[in-house]
Amino acid sequence: MTAADGSVPDSRLAPATARLLKRGVGVVLLLAVWETLARATASSFVIAAPSQIAMHMAQNAGLLSRALGTTLWSALQGFVWGNLAGMLLALVAVLAPRSERLLATLALLVFCLPLVATGPILRVLYGPGTGPQVTLAALAVYYTTFLPVLVGLRAAPRGWFDLVHSYGRGRLTTLLQVRLPAALPYVVAGLQIAAPAAFLGAMVGEFTGAERGLGVLTVRALRALDLPATWSIAVLAAGVSMLAFAGV
Repeated sequence: MTAADGSVPDSRLAPATARLLKRGVGVVLLLAVWETLARATASSFVIAAPSQIAMHMAQNAGLLSRALGTTLWSALQGFVWGNLAGMLLALVAVLAPRSERLLATLALLVFCLPLVATGPILRVLYGPGTGPQVTLAALAVYYTTFLPVLVGLRAAPRGWFDLVHSYGRGRLTTLLQVRLPAALPYVVAGLQIAAPAAFLGAMVGEFTGAERGLGVLTVRALRALDLPATWSIAVLAAGVSMLAFAGV
């Protein structure tokens, strides 16, 4: 209930403010513990302190932003192609039920191939360029979309199909008016999982000899034992992945 002037009563603002304060205190405590642990184990070269990470990001903002843009572009292309492939496979499996077992088995076998092992092969096949990054991003997401879409296309109640059949409608009408609307929530769930997977798949593709991208910076940082750079890229990649999941 709002006040006469349209403002929100204090009784509603107080719990929200308390929750924000608790979260803020929790984040500050986490960063303090992280900083202390990093300083205490500085000689082991395992953990970078939050202050070191923030300083590295600030000093190399331009480089990181350019590399991030390159990786995001490859991930976006792989996201589109992989999800299209997953949706088309699901449609074929539903419209041609006899092919479902074969398609599902092949899709699972390809999805189980390790991206790290597939990357060098793709680099040999594609050569220079973004081909391996886009392909690995697509391979990382197509099955996570194929499976929920396949389930969603069959999620409609049996009565809906009987109603369409009673009007003498065919497969196309059933697909457009029954199966696709029922599958929409499953499509969204699949896309949510696919978004961060595409980004990480593109990064793995950049490990195989790409010229630009966050994966290239990661390899360079590891070779140089640059702990703040390695952790900065890891934090940036984790943050982008979480934002991609939340943004779908």
